[in-house]
Amino acid sequence: MKIRNGSIELHVAEDGDPSAPPLLLLHGITSFGGTWEWLVPILAERFRVLRLDFRGHGASDRAPGEYSPDGYLRIMRVLILVLIEVKYAHQCFHT
Repeated sequence: MKIRNGSIELHVAEDGDPSAPPLLLLHGITSFGGTWEWLVPILAERFRVLRLDFRGHGASDRAPGEYSPDGYLRIMRVLILVLIEVKYAHQCFHT
């Protein structure tokens, strides 16, 4: 799935049953959504697994400017708003 955030597109990989409880996996600052590939088959048995590539990482667009924790939080909020039909989402982060 691609999500527009201003002038850039963010890549979100989806696995599992779309009607299952969502689980949002967020990579660390030097990584990308593929970091979680080894775990996805296990998690996808119970969850709708969403793996975001933050801007400038993986298959997401690059953009000039500062890449900061606050910027990553703004992007995460955009993703959650796109998924607003979901009442909640489990989240898993690493740094």
